[in-house]
Amino acid sequence: LQNIAVVHHEEGAYREALDTYQEALSLAESLEQPGRVVQLCGNLGNLYRYLGDLSAGLTVIERGLKLAREEDNPYMVGLLLVLLGDVHLANERWDLAEEALTEAVAVTVASESSTEEVDARLGLTHLHLETRAYDLAREEATRAHEAARRAELRGHEAQAFALLAAAHGES
Repeated sequence: LQNIAVVHHEEGAYREALDTYQEALSLAESLEQPGRVVQLCGNLGNLYRYLGDLSAGLTVIERGLKLAREEDNPYMVGLLLVLLGDVHLANERWDLAEEALTEAVAVTVASESSTEEVDARLGLTHLHLETRAYDLAREEATRAHEAARRAELRGHEAQAFALLAAAHGES
């Protein structure tokens, strides 16, 4: 079911994706599969965030994050913290976004989750640009760019470079 939901999501059939993710989540819970529940909370939370239902996204991401911590799954903790930071950014809750994204950086560095580390650093860069903390934005964009380069994440590297340019242009 999870794979079917992902296909619906990628095809832009969002209602079908939401329904299928919910069904898969219920099934995973009834089968007591905490790892799958954590993954589905991430998928579902990300889709809710994308669709602008930030309240639903926040609820399901926090639920998944709690379970990921209980299951001692640092990869999913880092990923869900990035998603949580993104929701807080969208809600303009700068303090909560910074808290989630800063923790995400620490967790992803410790667990060597390169893509998620760069995502967290890009989120922090966006936060600093939004709050007009341009020096901090430049510092974080530089860190994101370096991490993306080391991990050979060319798309992320380009994003970091663009944000670095934006931070220089704003100051």
